[in-house]
Amino acid sequence: ALYDCFGNCLDDIDGDGVCDALEINGCTNINADNLRKIILEKFNTSLGTGLGRWSGRIIRIGHLGDFNDPMLLGTLSAVEMGLSLAEIEHKSGGIKAAMDYLEKN
Repeated sequence: ALYDCFGNCLDDIDGDGVCDALEINGCTNINADNLRKIILEKFNTSLGTGLGRWSGRIIRIGHLGDFNDPMLLGTLSAVEMGLSLAEIEHKSGGIKAAMDYLEKN
């Protein structure tokens, strides 16, 4: 088990609230709020912040009302470009993979 009955991680050597087994090498010192700021300022795309223990650790893609495939692709493009500008290690090609998936489904 990764967590106790109260949701506390049982193995968290660095004390960041993420179980060591779930951490990804190279991703432990990334501040998601800085990434959100870059994406908002450069691409006028507003992303949600993480809540609770996920604050500053994740981004959320949300919408108010209608949200279609081209809007999703635009948002994902802003995220991928933002990752590059923030110099966060990532694999490129996510947009193409999303396009291929949306085209077939």
